Amino acid sequence: MDWSNLSYFLALARSGSLSAASQVLGTDHSTVARRIQALEKDLGLQLVDRRIRAYSLTSSGEHVAELSERVESAIGDIERYAQVANCAPHGVVRVSGPPVMITLIAPGLTRLQSQFPGLRFELIGESREASLTRREADIALRLYRPREESLVARKLKKINYGPTARRTTSTPVSLRIGTSWRRARAAMERRNTNG
Repeated sequence: MDWSNLSYFLALARSGSLSAASQVLGTDHSTVARRIQALEKDLGLQLVDRRIRAYSLTSSGEHVAELSERVESAIGDIERYAQVANCAPHGVVRVSGPPVMITLIAPGLTRLQSQFPGLRFELIGESREASLTRREADIALRLYRPREESLVARKLKKINYGPTARRTTSTPVSLRIGTSWRRARAAMERRNTNG
């Protein structure tokens, strides 16, 4: 079977006429008719009812059209994969996030850069939220799941943190990464009972 005949058939199925399909494909209507006829011969199925002024899909034609759309999608996936696989990533990738998160991911980015020397990372440690839609950053690290539906979000790591303080009340409370709330609370209770 000649796979390219499917594109002619799909053009007819989508447009509804030989002349419209030929315009979409940039060829003449006799070529479209000939390619569809060849596809029918290869499959051993009648895909269209040929009328004087119109072609209409048979039930087999409707089913093959649906399957052909999946094939077309899969071919597109293969083409996109080949483009990505044949080209090593390169360019500047701007990564924005809270400073503490930037320091946590920096070692991993160094390893990634050694695998792909064409990549350069610009790390932006800031407390404000960079806008990905306005291209303020390519990747944004956040402590919460973004609300924008157009963004792709992945959980990188669980970060535990909790309050720690000295016994005196005049000392400000700070957060220490890696301390769970339960441990911090237990430590504060121990200090209060021992003090």
